Amino acid sequence: MSIPGSFDGSVVQDAKSQQRISGGEVQDLDLEKVDGELSASLASWSFGGTVYRSFDEHITRSVPMYSECHELILSLSDFFVRPDSIVYELGSATGVLTAQLAQRHASKLRRIIGIDIEQSMVTEAERRYGNPSVVQFVEADVRSYKFEPSDFVVSYYTLQFLRPEERHHVIKAVCEKMARGGAFVLFEKVRERDGRLQDLVDQLYADYKLGNGFEPTEILAKTRSLRSVLEPSTSAENIAALREAGFSVVGLIHKGLCFEGYLAIK
Repeated sequence: MSIPGSFDGSVVQDAKSQQRISGGEVQDLDLEKVDGELSASLASWSFGGTVYRSFDEHITRSVPMYSECHELILSLSDFFVRPDSIVYELGSATGVLTAQLAQRHASKLRRIIGIDIEQSMVTEAERRYGNPSVVQFVEADVRSYKFEPSDFVVSYYTLQFLRPEERHHVIKAVCEKMARGGAFVLFEKVRERDGRLQDLVDQLYADYKLGNGFEPTEILAKTRSLRSVLEPSTSAENIAALREAGFSVVGLIHKGLCFEGYLAIK
């Protein structure tokens, strides 16, 4: 399959698609189809609407070791969740990780709260896993949320969709309400500091998605849809933000291509 920039011939472009004219035939290239039923136009990616229907499958195919890092987070939580703990997940989506944490620590938790800004995601999470006595899913904006004192907080590929100054505000708010010895686990897509390395990682990531069954035009459509929506920080910037917020111990616990995970202990 051809994508813009990889073929000879004329190109006719509009807001949704491009047409390749080659050998007298016109081939449509849909630049809004992201994955199956998922679609998004230029610079307009969103987790709202009906995205919840295919979110889990899409994200698992898109992010290296997505499910394996759930297991890593669950194992880390054993060191920090105490009797009567309050735990948060920022950007809980369909509630998978929140529910896993709740099940693992059912005998100790006072409450676990999954926060998401998308009403459709919260509704789906409640349908699947809601349990008012232990598991709560809240439709809210993490930028203005009033946290209670907590022992363990997870942000799994969420803050990357906020502006850098907003990320710093949320990290600081989490740290301020965290108990001494508590932990914040932060996973983010990252930008490399070196241009050559960034180019290599970008190409390897494209190969990864091709190997997981994405069409070249779907990869391009997703990349275009994320313009102005996702602005990765570098690893050094993420670590600096965690330290500046007040966490005394900060370390890298995962790296897979352009995706990293950090453990920050207060």
